[in-house]
Amino acid sequence: MKLLIYNFIMLCGLLSTLAAFPIFGQETVSTESVLINKRPLKDFSLSITDKMSRKDLDVAASFIVVLEGMIGKDGRLDKETARFTKTEGSSDLIGIAKEGIEALNDSGFFTCVGRLSDQSRPIKITVEQNDTNLNASFELEMETETKARTTRSALASLAGMGTHTRKNQLNLSQNDRDDILILENVKAENSGKSVAINLRLPKAVAQEMIQRRLIQLSEKQQMPVGAVPAKN
Repeated sequence: MKLLIYNFIMLCGLLSTLAAFPIFGQETVSTESVLINKRPLKDFSLSITDKMSRKDLDVAASFIVVLEGMIGKDGRLDKETARFTKTEGSSDLIGIAKEGIEALNDSGFFTCVGRLSDQSRPIKITVEQNDTNLNASFELEMETETKARTTRSALASLAGMGTHTRKNQLNLSQNDRDDILILENVKAENSGKSVAINLRLPKAVAQEMIQRRLIQLSEKQQMPVGAVPAKN
């Protein structure tokens, strides 16, 4: 779903010093020397808006998608090893989640994850919606347990700084408040050589965010060329 993909982008933003999610517009955007191709994300947004308009689609249905494989320093998933190892629940939402992960990979957003290591590393990506929560997570295996611990500590500090910075902004929009809530629910953990970045939102709260963002996206797509969207 759109919010799941937005959550992933927020996690990537955290890894690249919490860069804000860019508004769809120009074809590329540089984020801390990471060149992002936004065309796959724009195409995904158009696709998901059409799918979400179906009255028979239950956006609150439970599902889980797990992708495992290798990610290179360039931030691209290795097509030879990357596999969806677990898919359960709503087939419609599974398809949307897979499409979103592929769009993020094609856009280059995972570059910020790849740069956590200087060589190809095993990665596990999970997106899930159950009866109580909406979850998104990255799990990356580092070279040593020490590097996993220091990476976790750095990510936790960045999340705290990002939340503090957002809260101190004036005239916060609803999107700003949503971003703060997302950042407050980002948790960095480590176990052995693995470091995990997890985001968990209560399902009811996540569903409200989803509906707001879908309305915004639909309105944006219907606006005349050159018009400036209102700040939400």
